[in-house]
Amino acid sequence: MRNLGGRLGNFVSLQGILVAVTAALVVSSTASADPVRVVSTGFVDAHEGDNTFVLVGDGFRVSGLAFPVGPLNVCFPCDPGRSIGLSASGGVGIFGDPAVVDGRRFEGINEIEGGPFLSGQFDFTSGSVLVPDVPVDRIAERSLPFVFAGTLAGFDNFELSGPPLFSLNLSGAGTATLQFSHPAQLGILSSRITYEFRAASPTPEPATILLVGPALAALAVRRRRGVTLS
Repeated sequence: MRNLGGRLGNFVSLQGILVAVTAALVVSSTASADPVRVVSTGFVDAHEGDNTFVLVGDGFRVSGLAFPVGPLNVCFPCDPGRSIGLSASGGVGIFGDPAVVDGRRFEGINEIEGGPFLSGQFDFTSGSVLVPDVPVDRIAERSLPFVFAGTLAGFDNFELSGPPLFSLNLSGAGTATLQFSHPAQLGILSSRITYEFRAASPTPEPATILLVGPALAALAVRRRRGVTLS
C-alpha cells in the first residue's frame, strides 16, 4: 500500500508539472501572438459627455469613444489647494470609427460610426495636482506626464462574439492635462481631462520614469490573463 501511495503521489506530481508546463506554453504563445504596440500619437479627451479617442502607432489607427473614470467631477465644487489624481481607467464605446490595422481597413461594419464594434480597456497612470484658485468665468490647466497600458479589439458583430478582426496590446506615454473652470454660482470644477500621446524621447523625464513601473505591471497582468475582452 505504501508503494502504491508513493506511486500515486509521484503520478499526481508529474501531472501537476505537465499542467504547469502546458499553461506556461499557452501563456507564452498568447503573448507572442499579440505583441505590445506603442501609441506614438493621438489623444483621449473627456469633457461634458464628449469622450473621444484617437490612437495611432506603427501599423494602426483606431478611434472612437472612451470613458476614463478618474479626475472628472471628483469634487463639486473643488476647493483651491485640494489634491486631485490624474490617473484614470475605463472602457471604450462599442461603435468605432473606420480603423486601419496592419494595412487592412475596417469600415462599413456598424451603422452608427461606420467602423468595427470595439471592446477594450484603457489605464492611465499619473500623479496628482492641486486645484488652482480660478477666477469666476475663467479656466486654468494643470499638467503631468502619464504612462499608458491598454487593450483594444475590433469585431464584426454587436455581440462581440467569435474571433476578433484585430486585437491590440497597447502601451504609450504623454502628457495628462486637467482643465478647471469656474462658472458663476457653481464654484471651481474639474471639467476636462486630456491625455495626449507623444513618441518616446531618447531620455525620459524623471517623472515619467517613476510611472513606468506600475504601468508595465498592469500590462503584464493583462497579458498573463490573455486578450479576453468583454
